[in-house]
Amino acid sequence: MRITTGMMASRSIAAINRSYELMNKYQTQLETQKKINRPSDDPVVAMKGVKNRADLAGIGQYIRNDTEADTWVDATDTAYDEAKKILQRLRELADNMANGTNTAVDREAAAKEISQLQQQMVDIANTQIAGNYIFNGTDIDVKPFTLNADGTVTFHQGDGSFDAVRVEVSRAGEFDSMLDVNSLPSAFFVPENSAGSQSEWGVIGANGVTAAGTIEFTVNGKTFNVELAVGDSTKTIMSKINQGAVENGVSPIAKLGTDANGDEILVLTAYTNNPAGNNMTMTFSGGLTIDGIGNTAPAVTNYQYDPDNGQLGLPQPTVFESINDLLNYVNGTQDNGEYFTSNALSHWLQTADQLIDRANLAVAEVGGKQNRLELITTRNDSTELFITKMLSENEDVDIEEVIMNLSIQESMHRASLAVSARVIQPSLLDFLS
Repeated sequence: MRITTGMMASRSIAAINRSYELMNKYQTQLETQKKINRPSDDPVVAMKGVKNRADLAGIGQYIRNDTEADTWVDATDTAYDEAKKILQRLRELADNMANGTNTAVDREAAAKEISQLQQQMVDIANTQIAGNYIFNGTDIDVKPFTLNADGTVTFHQGDGSFDAVRVEVSRAGEFDSMLDVNSLPSAFFVPENSAGSQSEWGVIGANGVTAAGTIEFTVNGKTFNVELAVGDSTKTIMSKINQGAVENGVSPIAKLGTDANGDEILVLTAYTNNPAGNNMTMTFSGGLTIDGIGNTAPAVTNYQYDPDNGQLGLPQPTVFESINDLLNYVNGTQDNGEYFTSNALSHWLQTADQLIDRANLAVAEVGGKQNRLELITTRNDSTELFITKMLSENEDVDIEEVIMNLSIQESMHRASLAVSARVIQPSLLDFLS
């Protein structure tokens, strides 16, 4: 085969161009620190990179969701912690006011502090994160509670007030990947209806008890007796019933109410966690006779709470109603009778304990979410690190290797240029001479 000068020149130029391409490749790798810069460089690595980047983007969104969820949960935990401190302070005030030695000035000062604590509790219930109310379910743009001038609190319940705000926090099953980041108002502030028993005593006349005797109560499995004397009024009967209940480890069950005609009646209410069976019974003995009732105990109605079957139980008092009761007891505005002084305040201590227990249960629920979220966040961070490592191993260059290859290619390129110069250098005059 005859090798012409033109062929040698063409091959030299092709070799030089190839050398330029390799130098450009290594220089680009050094600049970008990536093995490939377009799919054609390595289609297999390119496809892996596309998948890894998609996974990385997904896990990045989960991590951002984790941060948002953590903000909600931490804010809820802080709110409950503040609520518990308020309840503990209210309990201290009730205990102090119950000793019967406080002056009118003392009661006024206590009432003012209770009013401020009541306002603070409402503010806690209206806690917001970035303009979203965290204690009103999915109705995050609706302020849930309003403190009225008379001390009552209005709950602005909407269609979504008892629906959970859910955030996808991990790559798992459809259910397992979701976390309820909010705490429903029913967890603490506005409890759901519960099973229990209730009895309304008819209007008791001015004579009250007309024949002394005993009432035997059984409330949630605990039995206690209440001795009534001739002349005991409605308020005195209520006081004795509640005193007997508290002394036997039962929450106060008696409270004044009004019937349809506006007349004063006595209402007995017992709550329970057991939706079945009778939660409260009462029996008159010893010839007990109460004016307006006779010697027969009033009927007791049992209420079961089963929302799945549409059966509603008894509405439990809200946190705000309980605080307002305490304020009225201290002010003496609810009633000036015997029960609504030291006895009422003493019994409110048990109410405070129940509210604190309810807050502790809510905190426990939030604590469970925090623990789960911490585990999820750790797993998501580890997954992000693993995917990033895979992406790096597939695409990132070995800097030392690239520098060495570039150096070798530069040497080869200089040699190629030198050889090509000697091949291409002769001209037509060289041949003619």
